[in-house]
Amino acid sequence: MVSSLLGFRQACGIKPGERINPNNAAAASLARLPGIGDTRAKAIVDYRTNFAERDGKGLAFEDSNDLLRVKGIGVKTVQSISEWLKFE
Repeated sequence: MVSSLLGFRQACGIKPGERINPNNAAAASLARLPGIGDTRAKAIVDYRTNFAERDGKGLAFEDSNDLLRVKGIGVKTVQSISEWLKFE
């Protein structure tokens, strides 16, 4: 099982121990997360931008569950990427 997980990590482009902050990461970095890709990465950046314009303060994403508000991201996707996320 561990070897299959290591293969999955390598396939998604994330190094062991690496964390990506969806509050400030570029779309290219977000696209490396498993199951995200270019379209969902752009949706995360667009949501974050709209959140900042609408609310003007605070973080768009305080934890991984906040990503559920992004169109195209569901519970399974959040579960598969949560170990690679950080929120600051």
